[in-house]
Amino acid sequence: MISTKADITFFYSVIVKVGDIVKNKLKLLLLLLLLLLSLVSFIQVSYSKKTIDSKKNHVETIPYDTTPSFLTNQTQELSQLKAVVSIPGTDLLENVVQADDNQFYLDHDIYGNESEIGSTFLDYRLRLEENPKKILIYGHNSKTLTLPFQILENYQDFSYYQEHPTIVLETATGKSTYQIFSAFIETENWDYMNLKFADSKEWLQHLESLKERSFYNTGIDVTEQDSILILQTCSENPDYDSYPKKYFLLIGRRI
Repeated sequence: MISTKADITFFYSVIVKVGDIVKNKLKLLLLLLLLLLSLVSFIQVSYSKKTIDSKKNHVETIPYDTTPSFLTNQTQELSQLKAVVSIPGTDLLENVVQADDNQFYLDHDIYGNESEIGSTFLDYRLRLEENPKKILIYGHNSKTLTLPFQILENYQDFSYYQEHPTIVLETATGKSTYQIFSAFIETENWDYMNLKFADSKEWLQHLESLKERSFYNTGIDVTEQDSILILQTCSENPDYDSYPKKYFLLIGRRI
């Protein structure tokens, strides 16, 4: 039993010290909690910024099935989507859209929003449902941005061609494989853009001309019955810096 003033004073001092210890511990816990919240907030902001930055130079690829009907369904939601182009064994898998000219998709994404990286697009003159003899598809290249058609310039190396000799194109009517027979950089002769030919003889001469311009001989023969696919992008090869216009062309025949 507490019977003296000294006893009361002693117990009071103990209680005060205990209170101070508890108060200090609470302050420490509060400080740790604030630090933890700050750390979580910093991580969330950093992750969000990284996600936004990564999306700036990325165009979403709409997944597609191996059946043409799926692509047909997609075109109901995205009417400008005409095909999907890919190169087996590589990362190239791109939606191909089409506008009323060859300018719009240079600086718009597949949904029509302005975009510095543009889209992969089909020549506006073509109608894939008509099964054209020549298909032209364009896409950007860059020294500073990571873009899908950068991969095309790898075909300056014959060994890369040997490892990836085909291109696949899927449209609403089916999937076709093209055997690459030519790869080159064009600086002045734009005849590869031609879509009309007088007869089969002129068509064959055109194919042979495209083949002859290749960096290397693929050993693939072309005939007047062939239908072809041309993928075009700007060339970033420093050996061609002096040319105002230079385009890398990858050309395949349907098999």
